[in-house]
Amino acid sequence: MSFPLLSPAGEKNVAEKTALEKRVENLVQIHLDSLWSGEEVNWVISSPWRLGNVPEEATLSIESDFQPRGSTVLLLVVKEGNRLLQRLPLSVRIEVKALVPVINCDCHRRTTVDSRMINWERRDVTRLAGDWAKSDMDLNTTTWWMKRSLRTGDILTWDYLEPKPIIQNGDRIRAIVRHGTVTVSTTGIALESAYPGDSIQIRNASSGAVLYGIVQPDSTVLISGVINDKGTGR
Repeated sequence: MSFPLLSPAGEKNVAEKTALEKRVENLVQIHLDSLWSGEEVNWVISSPWRLGNVPEEATLSIESDFQPRGSTVLLLVVKEGNRLLQRLPLSVRIEVKALVPVINCDCHRRTTVDSRMINWERRDVTRLAGDWAKSDMDLNTTTWWMKRSLRTGDILTWDYLEPKPIIQNGDRIRAIVRHGTVTVSTTGIALESAYPGDSIQIRNASSGAVLYGIVQPDSTVLISGVINDKGTGR
């Protein structure tokens, strides 16, 4: 739900506001409610709006970034039929308290994210940089790990996360070689971390030969060729 904060000094009181100003304020409320559904959103006019001469019959709408917060500018779009008449800036300050994922334990870089390490709390996100997961379901779309260390009480934003590689440097993996209709598999050691679809170098666990191939969704590697067949590798 959104509603205006106390008006800054010098702003008109409700009785002095024109029908157009009231109409625009109502549009701002509706717009913020739609973008911040279910969250607590307070807003205030941060500098006087200059609405100019807007025809009474004009169609009005609000444009903004997705989920705006802090000091920002909304745009009042004025149209007559399909014809654009004006785009007028509306300076506002938006304060938001939203439900966010909060870390409940100290986590080191490359810690795998688990729902048990997250509490969902309503926090002031007005000055929070970046976006965040809106539910456990968002975090369950893939396996994530931390890009940096976080402390208990930190808000977990997407900026702190990256998909965990399906293969990590040093992992023992199953390498597959195909010759026509013949398929041979062997064990290899990953020489780098990789995601499905990535090219990766591995060392054959038996011969020491360094091979390269493409990582498959099931964590196997489909071998494409040989880099070093003498076992010197890297």
